[in-house]
Amino acid sequence: MMGKNTFPPTKEIADRWEWIAYWSGLRDNNEIYVRNEAIKRGMGGRNRQAYIAQPVPRALSQASANLLFGEPPTIKAGNPDDQERLDAIIGTNKLFAQCRAAAITSSSEGGVYLKVSIDPSTPRGQKVPLIQFIEERRVIPNFQNFSELVSATVITNWQENNKVYRLMENHIPGYISYELYAGGSNEIGLKIPLANHPKTAGIEEEMETGVSELLVSYIPNSLNTNSPFGVSDYANGIDDLFFAFNDATSIAHRATQSGVPLTVLPRELLDENQSLNHEKTIVAVNKLADTLGEGDVSKMIETVQHNAQQDKFMSYAKEVLDLLLIFSGISPQSIGRSVDGGATSGTALKLKMSSTLSTAAGKAVFYEDSLAEMLRLAAILDTETFGDGNNIKEAADWTEAESAVSVKLDDGLPDDEIEMANIIQRLKASGAISLEQAVRKANPHMTDEQVEAEIDAIRAETQAETAAIGEALPTTNIGNILSDITAEEL
Repeated sequence: MMGKNTFPPTKEIADRWEWIAYWSGLRDNNEIYVRNEAIKRGMGGRNRQAYIAQPVPRALSQASANLLFGEPPTIKAGNPDDQERLDAIIGTNKLFAQCRAAAITSSSEGGVYLKVSIDPSTPRGQKVPLIQFIEERRVIPNFQNFSELVSATVITNWQENNKVYRLMENHIPGYISYELYAGGSNEIGLKIPLANHPKTAGIEEEMETGVSELLVSYIPNSLNTNSPFGVSDYANGIDDLFFAFNDATSIAHRATQSGVPLTVLPRELLDENQSLNHEKTIVAVNKLADTLGEGDVSKMIETVQHNAQQDKFMSYAKEVLDLLLIFSGISPQSIGRSVDGGATSGTALKLKMSSTLSTAAGKAVFYEDSLAEMLRLAAILDTETFGDGNNIKEAADWTEAESAVSVKLDDGLPDDEIEMANIIQRLKASGAISLEQAVRKANPHMTDEQVEAEIDAIRAETQAETAAIGEALPTTNIGNILSDITAEEL
C-alpha cells in the first residue's frame, strides 16, 4: 500500500472509483441519486416536483450486452477430445449468464476483471475451476508497458462493529498471497493475522497456483489512447443527454398531470401573492404592460392547452433520445425504437445497425481474447489436485490441457432463417459450396463431430428417398416400347 494508510491507496484509483460509482448510479437508476445529480446540473426535479428518472442508461448497457452475448459464443477446446470437460467447466460456472451480466457492468463502468481459481470447498459433484467476473472497484491493478496487467489485488470487504475488514488477494504469476486489514471507510487500517477472524481462519497466507501465468485478466469496454482503463458508454457527455431526456419527459409528465390549461401573461398582472387563478397553471413573463399597448387586458393573456406543451416537450425528448443513441454508437433498433420503418429482412436489419455492429465487434475482441486465455488456464488448473481429505478437488483427465481454446462471439442478432435457407439453397444449387460448408453455414455453433454426423444423416436420408422413388416407379421394357414406335414416329 506504498506506506500509506488511505484507501483507496492512490489518487488515480480513487478518482477512477469515484467515476465508476457515478456511472453505476446512473445504470441502477436510483431516483433520489439521479435527481440530486440533476439538481447539481441546474436541471429539473426541484421543490418536490415530479421527476422521472428514465432507465435509458441501463437500456443502453443491456443493448450492448445483447449484441455481445445475445447468442452463446462458440467455444472449442484445442483438442476435440477435451470438449466435454471444457463444456463441464463452462456449464458449472454458468459462464454465458455471467458474461451477459459482466457486459452490462462493463458498458456502464468501463471494464471488468476476469479471474480463474480453485476452491476446494465447492461441492464434490461440481469441483471444477471457478471463473468469476469482478467489478473494477474490487481490484487494484498494476499495469506495465502501459496496458499489460502484471499483478492485481482482488479485494473482499465487509463491515463489523464500525470496522471495515478487507481481505487482500494478491495475484502475481504463479502465486497468490492473502492479507487481512481492519480499518475504516477511507483508511486501510492495521494488518491482522488471518487466523484472527473466522471468515479467513482457514486461508493460507500464500499458495502456488500451478501455472506460470497471472490468473486475472482485464477486459476494457473500449480503449482510450491515454489510459489502460476502459471507457464507459456513458462518458464524454453522454450522461448530460441522460439528464436532458429526464428533464424533458418530467416536464411533459407534469403538464399532463396538471390537467389544466397553461396561462401565459405579463408578470404585472399578478397580485401580491403572485397568483391570479389557483385553478390554472400560471407562467408569468417579464414584459411591461405599456410595451403591449393600451387596450383590452385580455389581449395580454394567452391560454395554451397543456397537451400542446406536452407534445412540444415529448418531441424534444425524442430528438434528445435519438442524439443519445447516435453518440452512444447504438442504433435505435437496438432498444426497439423504429425511426424509418421496419426492416424487410435480417440482412436489411443488419445494414441499418452496421454502426452498432461495428462497435460491438470492437468490444467482442477483448472478451474473446480474455475468455480464451482464462479458459486455457482453467483447463491447466483442472489437471491439478487441490486441498486434502474430504475437502479436495481431484485432478481431471485432459488430453491437451495447455492447447489454445477458441472463443468466437456472434453478432447477437437473431438470424433470418428463411433468408438464410434461400441463400444456402442457391449456393448449393449453383455448386458454389459443398454439402459440408452448407451444413456449417446453417449451423455455425456445431462442432466438427456434429457437422460430420449431420452430413452422414443427410446422405442416409437422401439415399433412402432415392431408393423409395426407384421402387415406386413402374418396371418397363425399353425395347418393347421402341418396337411399338414406327419409323415415321421415330
